[in-house]
Formats: sequence, structure tokens, C-alpha cells
Amino acid sequence: MMHYNVKPGHISVKELVFFILVIFFTVLAVSCSPREGWGLVLWAAKDSRLTTGAVIPLYFKSNITRCWIAGVPGTNGKEEIDIWRVKQFSSKRKALQEAQAYDDYISIFAQAKRQGLVMREEPDNLSKQVYRFLENERCKVLKKVKGVEVRTGNQALEGDWYLVLAEDGTRGYIFSNQFTLIDISKSLDVSSTSQSPIPAPDFLQKVWRPSYFDSLASQSMYDLMMFQLTYGFFYYASESKIFINLPWLSKSYPAEQFYRNSDGSYRAEPSKLRFMLTADNKLMCIPPEQDVANIAKDFPFVERTAGEEIAFTFAVTSLDLQKLINSEKANRIARLKKFLANGTRFSSDV
Repeated sequence: MMHYNVKPGHISVKELVFFILVIFFTVLAVSCSPREGWGLVLWAAKDSRLTTGAVIPLYFKSNITRCWIAGVPGTNGKEEIDIWRVKQFSSKRKALQEAQAYDDYISIFAQAKRQGLVMREEPDNLSKQVYRFLENERCKVLKKVKGVEVRTGNQALEGDWYLVLAEDGTRGYIFSNQFTLIDISKSLDVSSTSQSPIPAPDFLQKVWRPSYFDSLASQSMYDLMMFQLTYGFFYYASESKIFINLPWLSKSYPAEQFYRNSDGSYRAEPSKLRFMLTADNKLMCIPPEQDVANIAKDFPFVERTAGEEIAFTFAVTSLDLQKLINSEKANRIARLKKFLANGTRFSSDV
């Protein structure tokens, strides 16, 4: 065993050479490591230099981090990629053949039309459930497959079975009847194809609460059904989505790209959710028409645009919502105790 006596602030020449050699041979071992195979990228991470559909060399698989060390095509660089994002092959030729077949599905995703739709272990409606989707959640389509016919009563449902990947890497099968197939390479309107996407507006980083919070609070009207910490307009950049939560609407909208419209408003794609800042620094949001079709024209707490579109407004509030809610709960308990102070039997003269 080798022993080193290192004095504070001093390293001997022998020790320095030793450490340099250790670092050199470690880097050399990684850079010269033999390939373990080739891979087809099924669904690249958003911030990755690897692209969906690319054929890549695979050097080392870690079962601890559940990642491959893979080569970045066109460079000498390497990058980690989740194991579930890659399909491994023994040769480059086989990987290229699979890539050619996958070419038709590179930009195809499936989006759940409602919450609770399931992914199954096999393309059979009686097969084991392996994943449950949220409304508007997307999965990556890998290919269309043959499966067992899906029936409701005596009627066969229209649709096809697809092999898909969920966002957490779960793999299984969905029936397309309750999913929307989206080609993200063609998801924009023809009128917007000449535009270039812009970065997410900075004001989305703020915490936006329903503007009626301040209005009701100024009148000391504290309806706990209307005041909830979960209500608001929330942008989750890491998940590329906007979540709107109100007493009458709770929905997640995919927001993978942002565009500026000619009227100064912003548009999130592919959900087509529109929003803008008003002159009084409120955030006005205009959901797709189908999401507000059941809201009555005289419904309170909503706004209308010049084109008679239903819109919701949000504001950055200074209210201490948790304190307000706790105070209102305490007041209600106090009033109830006072009401019950004279006993628990009540009678009416009628």
C-alpha cells in the first residue's frame, strides 16, 4: 500500500506526477472505451444534443444511473442519455434499418383527450394497465401495431393500437380512439409558419392569481370555495406546460413554443392558448373556445374580448392567502360556537 505525507500547501513532484497520470489514464480509458453497440434515439430529452431518430454509438451502460454514455453524431463528444430513450442494436446496420422504419414516426405524438386514459401491457383492452394519463398529457408514438378489436357493447370502436413511450419511460400500448395524434412538425397554423418562435415571456415567471381575489377581499367576501392556494395561472418551463386552475376550469395546456401575434398577444403552441398583459398589468388569458363552451354569457368573474371571446384575468396579489384562509376558517368556527352556546335544541314558532 502506498502512503503519502502531504503537508498543507505542499505537494511533492512525485505526487503531482502520479495524480496527473491517474487523470490522464482515466480520461483515456473513457475516450477509448469500446462500443457496446449502437442505439436509435426514440425520444430525445429537450436539452440534449442528441436528436430523436438519430443513430448513435453506445459506449457504457450504468445500471445505477440508468443511463448510456453515447457518442454525439458529428462530434467527438459524449453525452448521457436515459436507457429508456434508446433502443439498442448489435450493429450499426441494424440500427440504420430500424431508423428508416421509424422515420415516419419521429415527429408523431399522442395526446390524451381526458384524464384517466390508460396504457396497457399488450394491445388488448383487457390487458394489464401499466400507466394512467393526465388530460392533455403526451406520449411518444413508436409505431402502429395490430391488436385486439375494441368494442363497446356490440359496436366496434374506430381507432388503432400504437406502441408508445410515456414521459417517465413507461412503454406500452394505447388505443387511439381517445387520443389525438399530433405531428409536431406540422402543428402550427399555415398563417403562423412564417413566424419564428420567441422565448417564453419573462412575466410568466410570476405567480398569477385570479383577479377576483383582490376584488372579493376588498369587500370582505371570503368564500372559501373561491379562495384556494391552488387557484391561478402557472407556467412550468421544465414540463413545457401552462396550468390554469379555477373553480370552473382546471386544465393543463402544452406550451412547447411561444409566438407573438399581430395584436400584441402571445400564443402557446400546440395548445393555441392565448394570453396578454393588459394596461393595468393584469394577465388576460383566452382559452380555446371548446374549453369555455359551457360557460354562460352572464357568468361572473370572466371578461370578454372585443371579439366576444371569453377570457380570464389574473393578477400578482399582495394578499397573504394562507393567513386569509386560516382567519376565515377561525371566524366561522367562532360564529358556530356562539350560535351553539344557547344549547343544541332549536324550535320554530311556525
